[in-house]
Amino acid sequence: MNTPTTRITSVHTRARRLSRHLFTVSCCVAAGSIAASTFAAPISESSRPQPKGEPKPVTILVMNHAGVGSMFVDPKDQNLKKALAMLPARLKELPREFPDMDNVPMPLVDLVLSMVSQPARMAVTFDPNGGNNGAFGFGLVASIGPADEKQTSQIHGGIGALVQMAANKMGDDAPGSKPSAAFKGMAEIQVPIANIVRYGPRKAPDGWRYELHLGAAQDPDTTFLSLPAPMAKGMTPVFSGRFDFSGLDAVATQYRPLIEGSGREAEEGLKELERIGILGPDAIKYSWQAGYTDTEQVGYTVIEGVRKHAKDIGMSTASLTDAHLAMIPSDATVAFMQTFDFSKGLQAIQTQIQNDPQIADGINQFEAATGVDPFEDILLNLGDTVGMYMSDSTGGSLASMVFFVSLSDRPRFEAAHDKLLGFASGMISANHDINGHLRMRSWNEADSKLFSLTFPGLPVPLEVSYALVDNWLVAGFTPQSALAAVRQIKGKGDKGLRSNPGFAAAIPAGQELSGFKFIDSPKLMRDGYQYVAMMGSMVANAVRSPFDEKREPGLVVPTFAELKAGARPMVSFGYWKGQDHVTESHADRSMLVNITGIMGAASPVIPLVAATIAAAAPQMQRQMGGGGPFGDDFEDEFEGGLDDILIQRTSPRPPSLPK
Repeated sequence: MNTPTTRITSVHTRARRLSRHLFTVSCCVAAGSIAASTFAAPISESSRPQPKGEPKPVTILVMNHAGVGSMFVDPKDQNLKKALAMLPARLKELPREFPDMDNVPMPLVDLVLSMVSQPARMAVTFDPNGGNNGAFGFGLVASIGPADEKQTSQIHGGIGALVQMAANKMGDDAPGSKPSAAFKGMAEIQVPIANIVRYGPRKAPDGWRYELHLGAAQDPDTTFLSLPAPMAKGMTPVFSGRFDFSGLDAVATQYRPLIEGSGREAEEGLKELERIGILGPDAIKYSWQAGYTDTEQVGYTVIEGVRKHAKDIGMSTASLTDAHLAMIPSDATVAFMQTFDFSKGLQAIQTQIQNDPQIADGINQFEAATGVDPFEDILLNLGDTVGMYMSDSTGGSLASMVFFVSLSDRPRFEAAHDKLLGFASGMISANHDINGHLRMRSWNEADSKLFSLTFPGLPVPLEVSYALVDNWLVAGFTPQSALAAVRQIKGKGDKGLRSNPGFAAAIPAGQELSGFKFIDSPKLMRDGYQYVAMMGSMVANAVRSPFDEKREPGLVVPTFAELKAGARPMVSFGYWKGQDHVTESHADRSMLVNITGIMGAASPVIPLVAATIAAAAPQMQRQMGGGGPFGDDFEDEFEGGLDDILIQRTSPRPPSLPK
């Protein structure tokens, strides 16, 4: 019983206002950047002396990944890793089967595959004094490696081919490349906006790298010193990175006089961004890392300095208690709980109501009809904790799903609920078209009153139910799940999620939590395995060669018993550490185990999605103007059937294969 019109209108209005602020600030920065780069003195910033106190270059974003292959370290994943390694060979065969692919620049395909499969890193920098180095002072360093010199030379050859292809198309207008004066072996091209684009192999302290430097790029080695160090003992990072919002503050500081002189909207935009920690001296820093240890996959995200901005961005500094965790049964297969702070958002809604007569008039009309003020009686009485779970205790699978939200003032919320329920019942009774086929049933159980939406006389397989129990609003898709949830809250269920061995093993004893997510992979793998096994066959067939029988990946996915052996659940949880907020995640070391658990959690929804797509297919066919999903042209081309398709689309079979 929300007031969606009021809330959505308010949120949209606030979003539009913030968007206008951001757009104004962005336009001012862009205009100032162009002016600075246009009229700046034509000298090299790297050779210009920097007086004491002059703003220094900053690194805004830095990212690193160890290559796709490094994700698959568990023995259970080795055949998947082997199959993915066959993908480049399969892609190189496609032009033989599909002549139209001759126009695809294979050097570009090779480059993309190299960037994904090999270790790589990237950084975005800003130099307040580097406007005439191009890109308005921004710089980019992208690096593949470390690798051996031969590999980087091969990549350089592919890039050179792409550059030559582009030059041939551009003719006399093509910018010419020349050897880089800054780094031996690299080449440079002068282009608009970015000024200098530098590319090629470079000998770095950790080995050979293939790199791209753009604009006011900084030192390609020291730029990456801000990558976060591993947070877990024995952790090998696969992905890591850091976004330093104070770097954006350096951009805003550079152009602040221009922004502040552009009107009230721009000034308000700056204040809003400072308030939420994106700009200003207290700007936040966001870092992440994911990898593995000898026993598990681990991940960490840290939002540095966010505590002072928590209320402004809806983060609560409160912690969950054991009583919160006891609300969720120990046999939960999927669970989520999080604390929030809605106060600033509610203040914004209230301000919008006061400033918009149309919204205020609508609320007044609603209150006159129902006796309920949707803001004062409903929204203001919601608490700071929300959650959901699926469990065996509540029925298993999708129908077991339970949602709950805390109430800050249950008596007032309950009074509003009773008024709205009476109003809705009166409206239903007065509607002769419904004719008694829709009714809200109230019933008592477990010392609580529950409510169920029923459809008397109609075989509707749904009976959404809810209850107000203690200081919680609890709802489920079935009356059975809602009743089981009420009993759990009342202490008439089991000992709660803390007694789940997989959950307890992942969270240190006494650790305060601001929220958590839990997927019991060992339980859910049975439901997800069929989908993962089919995906494994899809990958295997995709990389097999129609020309070379020796390229055989084998079983990409192990048998179910092998995959499930020793499987761990997936647990992530957040907590406050001084001024920082930290989120940890722990999971099985095998990617396939984790994917199977996730697919198991999603398995109740997959048939519904498939049914929705199947139901929409006829309409899609009509819109496309053909009897089939690809239209008449496709069907005419291949009306001869599958044999003709194979004959048309493939090269002649090798003599060793049967025709």
